[in-house]
Amino acid sequence: MKVLLTGAAGFIGSHVARHLLAGGDEVFAVVRPQGHAWRLADIQASLHLVECDLRDSRATEVCVARVRPDLCIHLAWYVEPGRYLETPENLEWVRASLSLASTLAKHGCC
Repeated sequence: MKVLLTGAAGFIGSHVARHLLAGGDEVFAVVRPQGHAWRLADIQASLHLVECDLRDSRATEVCVARVRPDLCIHLAWYVEPGRYLETPENLEWVRASLSLASTLAKHGCC
């Protein structure tokens, strides 16, 4: 299965990427431009790294249209320690998540 995994470079996302690869899935790991993907270094050769800022709806459209995933696991969010619970950035990520879901549906992803 072709899986688009957002938040792939994060703690949880990197573990999910390993699990998907172990199951034989083709993983398209979405990472932020200039993001840190060090948690994926040991499996990077098995992944398709996709740079995309999901807060940019046009970039998200291009990403989804290019990958055409069968499934998306969306784990990207704002997680700065001490700030993530009450920060206004959460609203940006709600918008980004809704845009991603709409784009995925438009391209036939369940």
